[in-house]
Amino acid sequence: IQIMTFVEYKFYSRIVLYEGHDLDTNKDERLNYRDVSALFISNLDGSKFKKLSVDFEQYLSYSFLVANDNLYFQTVKDLDGDGKYENDDEFHNYVVDLTKEDKQAIRYDTEPAFKQNQ
Repeated sequence: IQIMTFVEYKFYSRIVLYEGHDLDTNKDERLNYRDVSALFISNLDGSKFKKLSVDFEQYLSYSFLVANDNLYFQTVKDLDGDGKYENDDEFHNYVVDLTKEDKQAIRYDTEPAFKQNQ
């Protein structure tokens, strides 16, 4: 797991976002860059560390909207199991309300915010 970014919103709230691998999704008995990456969050001191993304969905990107203290992120699920993420795969969008004590990712639609170029 690597620290991806430090986010400060409001004067009293700070979080850390991480990207990492926690499941051996390619079944090679190793956790490495070849496995699906996931998005994690914690407080600045590392407390309340938790996974935000869903198992077996490849984390793609995030954005933070200061106006409403929400974190948005996108994942993709490899529907045909070929290990490639293509337009035919299922893209998911999530929102996390950072003002809440328990940071939960809520899926808000099934349409892609963007699709990767082939």
